[in-house]
Amino acid sequence: MEIINLIEVKNSLYLIRNEKQILLSKENFDDINSSHVVINNEVSLKVVKSNINLEELDNINMVSVNPVTSALKLIEKDKIIKHLDRKNYLTISYPIIATKKDLFSHLISNNFSWDLDLFIKNNKFKIINF
Repeated sequence: MEIINLIEVKNSLYLIRNEKQILLSKENFDDINSSHVVINNEVSLKVVKSNINLEELDNINMVSVNPVTSALKLIEKDKIIKHLDRKNYLTISYPIIATKKDLFSHLISNNFSWDLDLFIKNNKFKIINF
C-alpha cells in the first residue's frame, strides 16, 4: 500500500505527486488510496524520511512530539502566577499520521481548511517517535 504524503501550507493541505503540490479538495480526496496519510509541514518534509509500514498501523491517528524548549508559565488574569517545569511537557509537531476517515471528517466539517489544533482536539492520538 502506497504512503500518501500531504504537506500543510497556510491552513491548506496539498497532495505531493511527482514532486508537485496539488491542493487537496473534495474532488481529489478519493485519489488517496491508502487508509492513512502522512501530514508534514515544510520543515518536517525536509527532515523526516518516514519508513512507515502501513500494515503495522492501528486504525488510529499518530502524532510526533518534541520536548518543550521555551519557558512555560501559568497565566491568570494577565499575570504570571507560576513557572512550569518544561521537562514535564511535550509539544506536538509534524509529521502526523492520520487515518483517511478522520482526516476526511475533519476537512468536510471545516470546508477543507486544515487546522492542526482543531484536529488534535477532536481526535484520539498515539504518540510516535521518529
